[in-house]
Amino acid sequence: MPSVTFYAYDSSEPDRSIALEGVTVFVFTVDGATFLDSGDTDASGEVVFELPNASYWVRFFKAGFSLGKRFRIEVTEDGTYDVPGLNLDLQPPATLSNLCRVSGYVVGAAGQYLPDVTLEIMLLDYVRITAGMATGNAKIIAVSDSVGYFEFDLIRKARYDAVIESYGDQVFSFAVPDLPATGLTRLIWPYVARVDLTQTSVALEVGEDVEVGYSSVLSSGWVGKYPMIPETDDPAEVVGAKSSDVAVATVAQKDGVLTVTAIGAGTCEINFISKLTAARRTPESLPTLEPLMVVVNE
Repeated sequence: MPSVTFYAYDSSEPDRSIALEGVTVFVFTVDGATFLDSGDTDASGEVVFELPNASYWVRFFKAGFSLGKRFRIEVTEDGTYDVPGLNLDLQPPATLSNLCRVSGYVVGAAGQYLPDVTLEIMLLDYVRITAGMATGNAKIIAVSDSVGYFEFDLIRKARYDAVIESYGDQVFSFAVPDLPATGLTRLIWPYVARVDLTQTSVALEVGEDVEVGYSSVLSSGWVGKYPMIPETDDPAEVVGAKSSDVAVATVAQKDGVLTVTAIGAGTCEINFISKLTAARRTPESLPTLEPLMVVVNE
């Protein structure tokens, strides 16, 4: 009987490093009519069920978190499913499904919270229909409150320019993820938080090749090609892929697919390199992108 693992994590950290303990997972028949089993995630954020091969509906609950709607799983073998949890205190969600709520703080050079900082945001998609309605006013002005806090809604998947008081004439361009909430800093100054792979390791014979799907995830929650890469007109890849040993395997990438070709016996890694220009951070704490492991046999 297959083992099915659910891993729950706090989505405020997009690298999935903060496990959520105490998330209750409910398993139902695929029509949702019959309850079958439940369990709570442990300190590592995991709960495991032994389930016969079949289709199931699964739901999740933890007070103070939005864990999304139930979803359907198809059980045919052992597998792990990610369960992102939105912390409603840290990242309050937008109330409309076409909007993303942006929230966060701004601080001064001495680290103190700054009130009355003005943030001007301009919608770049000048002709746009949102939820069946024409988008009129393209400019948004937000001002931080008495403790330096911002909170405002933007249109999901839309592109914006932002000008922030005290940053001079600098213009920061960004795109909004298809999520109910995101953080201010992670949105305007995104970095590559992780790369999701359809498989984390491959074994090949010399002369063979294999395709592995990948998807990059930015700190803002944006998934896949990003439309705001400087000097590009179209959405572009935010990561490049490079083999650690081309005598063992080479790699090509296109449209979310890595093609790995086995050259000679041995092991190597396919490493990912961010194409985004990272903002200076104190401390420097950007996540390490996990590689694809490659084994080539004679």
